[in-house]
Amino acid sequence: MNLTEMRTRANAALARARDLESRIASADEPTAEDRASLDTAIAEATGLFNQVQEDEARSARVRELQARASAPGERVGQPLLPHNDRSNTRGDAHQYSLLRAIRGELAMREGHGSFDGIERETHDTLASLRGKAPTGILIPWDAPLNQRVGLSGVQYRADLTTSTGAGAIPTLVRPTLTDLLRARLVLASMGATVISDMTQPFALPKVTAGLAGGWVSTEGTNVAASAPTIGQVPFGYKMVEATTKLSRQFIAGSSLDGERLIADQLVKTVANIVENGAINGSGSSGQPKGLFTYTSGDGIGTLALGANGAAITWAQLTGMTGTVDTANAPGDARAWLINPTTTAFFQSTPKVAGYPTFMLDSNNTINGYGYGSTSLVSSTITKGTSTSILSALAFGSWSELVIALFSGLDLFIDPYSAQPHVRVTVAQDVDVNFLHLASFVTCQDLKTS
Repeated sequence: MNLTEMRTRANAALARARDLESRIASADEPTAEDRASLDTAIAEATGLFNQVQEDEARSARVRELQARASAPGERVGQPLLPHNDRSNTRGDAHQYSLLRAIRGELAMREGHGSFDGIERETHDTLASLRGKAPTGILIPWDAPLNQRVGLSGVQYRADLTTSTGAGAIPTLVRPTLTDLLRARLVLASMGATVISDMTQPFALPKVTAGLAGGWVSTEGTNVAASAPTIGQVPFGYKMVEATTKLSRQFIAGSSLDGERLIADQLVKTVANIVENGAINGSGSSGQPKGLFTYTSGDGIGTLALGANGAAITWAQLTGMTGTVDTANAPGDARAWLINPTTTAFFQSTPKVAGYPTFMLDSNNTINGYGYGSTSLVSSTITKGTSTSILSALAFGSWSELVIALFSGLDLFIDPYSAQPHVRVTVAQDVDVNFLHLASFVTCQDLKTS
């Protein structure tokens, strides 16, 4: 049973459970048979949803390992970085601190102290592995954070609704900045692969033409030999940058709340820019090429609803999933990407006129698949006589989207900015690319009113 079939069965079991729950709640004397059937449906749905999540996690981990293995100079099989070496951290008793790193950088730039300790060791190691010189301190994406820091960030999963249970927030024993980033990114929560702390540009291989085969007509004869055609999906340095201000009094503090605020601010800054690039990037001026910038000529599936845009029909909506099926896209991590305006539209639009079964159904699925909603998906598109009122949407296998982060966050502190604040510039080398564009289909002229 593949992932698509498992999701379908899990959603069917969940629907049975809801029906049974309503029947039991309204019955004067619920039967033992109904209660047993409810327990069975809950157990089946739980088991299938868990299996889907486990299989998706395995696939993401394989892709991450594949990327690390193909990257020149990457740390596969090499000693751990200082902040992850238990012999260096005294069995994790002395963990990495974002605030200590920032205080050390500020003291060094102002000439009244030194930047040392595990934070300096980690910076020096990352700098030696990096393909270019940093402008400030390097903060690793996989630095373990205090649990209070991580749990606050994970709550941002509430921004995403999926068919496999939006409330299923994982427990993180030692959360990292990468965990917080994944929680912030709607695309990562939908199944996109996030690879952190790469040290050099790299390429992921992809099969563009498979092996040819055939039937053997006569014993002793062979089918003509062939070889698959292997292409590459490149990832290189593209820099995002943003600036914020922190008070000197705040930096001098040492509370866990301060650590949490720093971590959340850094991740929020990077997440918003990276996600916007993956969705809307122009492919020029240093930006990656985002999903909605690709056209049918690039190999992505497209749907046009009308000269002036139009409301989408149920047949057209299911046709979008059919386009991805026809392309033989991976079955894992399939979902819709929409904006809040489209979410409300689908919640109130019936599949068939006059019949109260809506496009966004009671299981929080659209044609059996979950969705991610973000305002980064445009709702102000112009086409024909429809001016700034049309919305974009997409369906795809999101495991085919890869977000690569290079060598940690680069923080540069300007101690000469207006007192009593210092200006902190955050820079991150990142790239976004799609393994197979045929795994996606987009529509950019949906009329929701």
